[in-house]
Amino acid sequence: MKLHLHLHLHLLLSLVQLELRLRLRRLSSVVVLLLVAAATWAMILDPKTGVAMMVVDGTRTAYNSAALALGSATLSAMLLGFVGFYLVRGRVREDLRQGLASVIASTPVSGAWFLLGRWLGNVAYLSLIGGVVMLTIMLKQALIGVGPIQPMLYLQSYALMLLPLIFFCSSCALLFDSFVPLMGKFGDLLYFIVWCAVLVAQGEAGRAISTDESGIMLFDFFGMSSIMLILLHHFGTTAIALGGGPFNPAMTPLLLPDALWWSLPIYYRLACGVVALTPLVPALLLFHRYSGDKLKPSLSNSRRNPLQWLNQALRPMAALARPVFALATRVPGLGGQLVAELALSLASAPAAILALLLMPLLALAAPAASLSGLMLAATLVWLLWIADIGSRDYQADTENLVHASSGGATSRYLRHLATPIILGWLLLLPIGLGLFAHQPIKLLALLVGICALSAGSTVLGRCTGSSRSFLALSLFWLYVAINANGVAWIDLLGFNGAADRTSIAQHALMTLALLVAGYAHTIRRAR
Repeated sequence: MKLHLHLHLHLLLSLVQLELRLRLRRLSSVVVLLLVAAATWAMILDPKTGVAMMVVDGTRTAYNSAALALGSATLSAMLLGFVGFYLVRGRVREDLRQGLASVIASTPVSGAWFLLGRWLGNVAYLSLIGGVVMLTIMLKQALIGVGPIQPMLYLQSYALMLLPLIFFCSSCALLFDSFVPLMGKFGDLLYFIVWCAVLVAQGEAGRAISTDESGIMLFDFFGMSSIMLILLHHFGTTAIALGGGPFNPAMTPLLLPDALWWSLPIYYRLACGVVALTPLVPALLLFHRYSGDKLKPSLSNSRRNPLQWLNQALRPMAALARPVFALATRVPGLGGQLVAELALSLASAPAAILALLLMPLLALAAPAASLSGLMLAATLVWLLWIADIGSRDYQADTENLVHASSGGATSRYLRHLATPIILGWLLLLPIGLGLFAHQPIKLLALLVGICALSAGSTVLGRCTGSSRSFLALSLFWLYVAINANGVAWIDLLGFNGAADRTSIAQHALMTLALLVAGYAHTIRRAR
């Protein structure tokens, strides 16, 4: 019995090590860690700007270890709870692409032990990202904070705030990879909808907390209710702005005590961690174990998700791309290759062709007050459409073939960069011309923002070999932009009306940096 248990524990350790090595050896992991560190750094606003991370009744909290640990852990939970799902999901498709599915299916390891190993690997990877966030905030405290840096206080807050969320993300990712209809882009979109709904519900529940005993905290994966309970306990109010708010500089900053946690919120967070494991039960029951009779029909689209059903129902509209293919054969050089990329993007997404035809008509018919909402809908369609352009050669295993074609890797990079830009202009500009008819600055913001997002999709697709990194970050940006509608640098496409010359210049510099990074990566991969 002891030998049998020892072998299983050794198997789990090997699976976890394998998952970490596979992820950390990729350049995409370095890119993700840098992006997370940069986003975390930007979350903690310098009080000299007149805005603070945590404001209580118009008074900011001092940036000691307690405030920075609790506040940054809560803010990073919103980001990690969304991006983390997309970072750890998709391993089944990767196994299929690399030909490992049949090897895994033939091993004597049970499905339960295999899923447990995958889950632990996901938890370890996301915990590593959480550790990078924590170290970044500790460095930030050394620069603009007060008091000594207390590593154990940081570790306690991050463990209690992030681990239940990490458990939930890892469990959901495993469930979505185990259930065939949720393995594709529909599953990605469904999680985005679930994430928005849960975050809004938790935020409302957190603001409504007025007692130490609330059952909603058992499902408080993002920690919103927990932080409101803690701040209510220490400050006696729920009038709190977290993430950025103006404050009265004449007021003495409030000091959060080092003894942040007591038994009740700790018990709630531990119980929440247990509840976060519940998606593992249906994951185990639905796990396909790489069975050919379950996965092959999915790959041949005989079992489709709603997005695939929509594209299949609109398949006759793909005929509209035929003249574009014909044009590509008559245009020489790089221009013909670009036209072919556009034709391929159109033919592979008939629903997007319908959007291209309908959006200009809706922009003409809709009242001016509805154009912002129409722009948001068109932006969502565009982001879903372009997410896999930068990685589709890798996913189709045609990279070497493309390298051998005329122009090689460089022309492919330029095509993959120009294609989402042109598609964005075609889809969004008709709405933008009506929305920004008398605001040329906002129209310029739209043009620059399309270029920035297109460059981001190309770079992330090339670096990660997947559409999910860009999809996760872009959908997260869209959610933040809808809620933080007065912040200029977040208004990437100008639909909030907050974009100005400074933010446009920042976005242009970001686009240039992404272009250089993408080109350098392309040259490096081609060697």
